[in-house]
Amino acid sequence: MPRPESPLRRDGSSVRELAHWLRDLRNRAGLTYDQLATKTNFSRATLQEALSGKRLPTWQVTRAIVRACGADEELWHSYWAQIKRAIDPDAPSGQTKPITPPWADADASPQQEQALPPAHDITAPEGEHRHDRPKWLRRRWLWASAGGAAALAVAILVAVLLTSSPSPPAANFPNPNRHPTAPSNGSVTRTYTEQEFNPGGASTFAHLDGSGAGTPVAYGQYVRVSCKVYSTIVTSTKPDGYWYRLASLPWDNHYYAVANTFGNGDKLNHPPYTHNTDWRVPNCK
Repeated sequence: MPRPESPLRRDGSSVRELAHWLRDLRNRAGLTYDQLATKTNFSRATLQEALSGKRLPTWQVTRAIVRACGADEELWHSYWAQIKRAIDPDAPSGQTKPITPPWADADASPQQEQALPPAHDITAPEGEHRHDRPKWLRRRWLWASAGGAAALAVAILVAVLLTSSPSPPAANFPNPNRHPTAPSNGSVTRTYTEQEFNPGGASTFAHLDGSGAGTPVAYGQYVRVSCKVYSTIVTSTKPDGYWYRLASLPWDNHYYAVANTFGNGDKLNHPPYTHNTDWRVPNCK
């Protein structure tokens, strides 16, 4: 049996942070370690060691992971090289600033950062507090909440337009006796718009065990979802473990897709990607 991924304690060190962002990148791409091994031609053990946070992985391994997950190789190389120089005992001393990913520059002003939509930034999952979030994310929240009245009006108008059109009727969940985690049927009163972030798109399934394949969701495509279901039978649903019921055609509430393949409030092609689930979406009843 493959060795499971060990928990990573973020202690603020640059090597641990690199491991954290590489794990986030793999989760965003929806790749298991076995799938990542196939794409990179490195063994599962080598990849798990690279993402363990115990030591800095080589650039060859790091680059292979970045390429397999469809990320920006130039940005990641700049980030990796800074860490390499900082931990090199023969490098000149004088490092005074903490090393941050290019997408989370500690010196960036709120005007230079891309604020997340307020609906996603202001609301935290149950048990999480905004002051526990990284400094760059807290600044984005403050900037979003301090926006002018005109920006707020535009955001409200967009939200109304996205949710005001009639929603398709709820469909019966296929074979509920086979899947005890399947939701009971109920009326769809509201849908939520999500954008697909996985470079390879997202597969859709009629069942929460990954069977009954349907039409895939394309990379960058917007779809409407009606609710979310918790099921970790398929390991790529972790860390949050949620699926979205797809309300848009051709899925028409018959099919599900893994929630962490969607943006959930993040901006396409602008890392870091921090939202595995859109917590506004209610649980299916």
